[in-house]
Amino acid sequence: MCVSFLMFFSLLLAGNLFFSDFLSLAPSYHASPTQYHAWKRERKNVIPRQKPFVELKAPWDGHFSAKNFSLRGTDSLQLQNIKHDLKKALLSLPFQHTEKLHNLEIRNQSHLSRGMANSKKLILHTRSIADSDELISVFIHEMGHIVDLGYLRSINGGKTEFQDGDIPIFEDDPSVYFYRLSWLSAKEKKSSAHREDFVSGYAMENCFEDFAESYLMYRLHGEKFRHLMKESDLLTQKYEFLKTEVFDGQEFQTNKLNLSDFDKKFWDATLLNIDSENLIGKQ
Repeated sequence: MCVSFLMFFSLLLAGNLFFSDFLSLAPSYHASPTQYHAWKRERKNVIPRQKPFVELKAPWDGHFSAKNFSLRGTDSLQLQNIKHDLKKALLSLPFQHTEKLHNLEIRNQSHLSRGMANSKKLILHTRSIADSDELISVFIHEMGHIVDLGYLRSINGGKTEFQDGDIPIFEDDPSVYFYRLSWLSAKEKKSSAHREDFVSGYAMENCFEDFAESYLMYRLHGEKFRHLMKESDLLTQKYEFLKTEVFDGQEFQTNKLNLSDFDKKFWDATLLNIDSENLIGKQ
């Protein structure tokens, strides 16, 4: 009896450790500028998992996991809704982008940063996200970091003036062209760069957020991006870079022209409303 109880307790403990995980590399810039380099790796023993906690069936074969969700009641319903939204978001992006996402983790907890990403892993803190629109937008913003650091990547040509934390960005990295449009270094803007040269206020935080916010705007708010670039040659160049180097010539929201109520000085592109059509291919 005692032996059986100890075995049960050991299995229960192992099950709890089973759901632990950590970001294997230092996080890139992400949802809150005050969090850059403040967020630290979790130092936990991890038992390698053979199967994900829950499945996320989509044309994506990376590892999906969920933490702090009960499989009963409102948590179960919330988890299903989140999975549904993430499937839509994954389907809205080119496969060559999403295949660079190796690990997708959602945490049913609050955090100052709604999302975190490096070159291959993405974490969402769902209690800090208000609704489906924001969840999809934060996910696609973080996918901008995955694309920037994992898809548009080279280790050739020598180090540049840009670094992601302690990780150098190399000359042959295609993103360097984008960064140099507005930035002298990762966090120092050119004196000639002004608010109208960025898609959002948050894009002015550093070169990585500039890319991620521009990626989000290009995919979900193409008509707004094109409207903004009428006042900026730099934004036009950023748009053309995303069109040719990232989205293979595909453009979005081409039939949406009503921008009478659009505030051009908004701070955060992840808080703009979206609709279901924004997740459907070329329009």
